[in-house]
Amino acid sequence: MANTNQTNNPKQISYELEKKLGEGGFGKVYKGSFVDVEGRKKEVAVKRIPVEFIDRREAEFLRNNDHPNILKLFHAERDDTFWNYAFELCAADLQDWADSKYTGVVPSEFVAINQMACGLAFVHKKIMFTVTYAQPTF
Repeated sequence: MANTNQTNNPKQISYELEKKLGEGGFGKVYKGSFVDVEGRKKEVAVKRIPVEFIDRREAEFLRNNDHPNILKLFHAERDDTFWNYAFELCAADLQDWADSKYTGVVPSEFVAINQMACGLAFVHKKIMFTVTYAQPTF
């Protein structure tokens, strides 16, 4: 389960700006490391999102829901301007697979699409449950 670290606690996530893995509409992702509460260090993907763009519900959802077809969130911590998320590090992403850049073991197209669909169905079910049952009624 992920933990939240505020600025007065020691940092558990580190990354190097020159090891950028990608970027999206809200932030950039770097190769980095995370030290868990037992002192074990693991390689992770560090997603950095400016604090003004963050939706805490996304982090809470990822922290509280585990599924084999969704990246695992190990830890989240904040500095003055960014939230840093330590995610499971994958060997490749969907774009690498589609562009035939990944040369490792690849499931069949049917299995890959099924895995993606299962992950999306899980998220959809959880979100629909939250929207349906967490909204106040008048």
